[in-house]
Amino acid sequence: MKKMILIGLAILSVILLIVLIIIRKRKAVEASKPVATPSPNNPISVNTNEIDKDKQLSRGSRGQEVQQLQTWINQQIEAAYDPSDIFQFGMIFNTLYGLTAIAVDGIFGEQTEQALKDITGRNSISLNELEALSND
Repeated sequence: MKKMILIGLAILSVILLIVLIIIRKRKAVEASKPVATPSPNNPISVNTNEIDKDKQLSRGSRGQEVQQLQTWINQQIEAAYDPSDIFQFGMIFNTLYGLTAIAVDGIFGEQTEQALKDITGRNSISLNELEALSND
């Protein structure tokens, strides 16, 4: 009987620890949601007429198309956070696999490439291909 109580307490402790880690991680993600900030070193085109949905985006690409891709990536990561899921399995999965929000800076760098690869299995994509993936 004593062993059963100790095992139950151990399980509850582990669950509580996981919940606390999830809460801390969620607060950190929300506090660090990146926002694009144009500067002389980081110019970002804001002319919506220049969006080329057929342009293949890959490491080194820049511009509004990349910003849209980065926004989509963050939406996919955020979609795993289901407020009705008290155990937050989606968030645990993302945390275990290192999926966290990326900067929406219009620069397709290492983080954007890795996140795209983690979500789609691809290194590059166009906005039209991204739209097709979203509609599946």
